[in-house]
Amino acid sequence: YRSLVPSEKTASLQIDLHPQPGKTINGVRKYIDGNIQKDPTVPVCIVHVGTNDASTRDRKRKIDDIIHDFRDIFKLCFEKFPNAVVCYSDILPRWDADSDRAEQINREMKEATKQLGVRYIDSWSQFDKIRKYYKYNPK
Repeated sequence: YRSLVPSEKTASLQIDLHPQPGKTINGVRKYIDGNIQKDPTVPVCIVHVGTNDASTRDRKRKIDDIIHDFRDIFKLCFEKFPNAVVCYSDILPRWDADSDRAEQINREMKEATKQLGVRYIDSWSQFDKIRKYYKYNPK
C-alpha cells in the first residue's frame, strides 16, 4: 500500500476491512451499496473479489459477464470514494479445475483496469511465491 498512499499519510492510515466470504462480485457490490457510506477522505480502496465468480462448481457464467460485473463494482467504488485510488487485487491461484479460467479472468482484468483507471495488483504471483506453505484440500 505504500506505493498507493503518500508517505506522510501512511502513519495515520486506518484499515477498514469488509470480508465477504462466499460472495460473488454482485454480492459484494450489493454489500458496498447498502452498507458503506460515501467518504471522500478514503485514500485507497482495494477490491479483492472474483474467486467465486471464476468457479464453475455452482454456476457457469460467461467471462464477459464477469468482467461487466467488475466494471459495475469499480464504478460504485469511485462513487463511494471519489478521491481514492481504486485497486483490483487479482484472483489468487486456484488448485482445481477452474485455475485456467481464473487466469483468463485475471488477464482480461489486467487490460480492463487500464481502461477504467483502476490500479491492478498482481496478487497471484506474490501468492504463488509462497504456495509451498499452502495445501489444497478439495474436501
